Amino acid sequence: MKQAVLIMVDTQRQDMLSCYDADAAPTPVLDALAREGMQFTNGYTCQPVCGPARSAIFTGLYPHSNGMIANSMQLGANTKTAGEWLSPHGIECGYIGKWHLDGGDYFGYGRCPTGYNPAYWYDMRNFLDELTEEERKK
Repeated sequence: MKQAVLIMVDTQRQDMLSCYDADAAPTPVLDALAREGMQFTNGYTCQPVCGPARSAIFTGLYPHSNGMIANSMQLGANTKTAGEWLSPHGIECGYIGKWHLDGGDYFGYGRCPTGYNPAYWYDMRNFLDELTEEERKK
């Protein structure tokens, strides 16, 4: 079975990774992934806001078509994500990080969406819920 990993970051420039810029701080693990996988040299977004940008990546639709034109909004009714498209074809999908597609606040609701394996799905709400009250204050 083939596997793929998509790593998305917020506000990280290309020249901050040593696989792109030899003068950058060392990033050996990301450098190895770049050598052994696919490395993009150019990337563009259809929307500079986090949630709508993620919505486009995970639905294949522009934000104005998938209903998510701003943060803290959920996808439009009947809009499928990659997990819903891929899982019926035997491609297991997981996700770790800021989901942003459920209409929740910055942290989300912590519920695994249809098409994703709950064992490999973890959003910011899940992280927050694991913290003690003292850790949350920090």
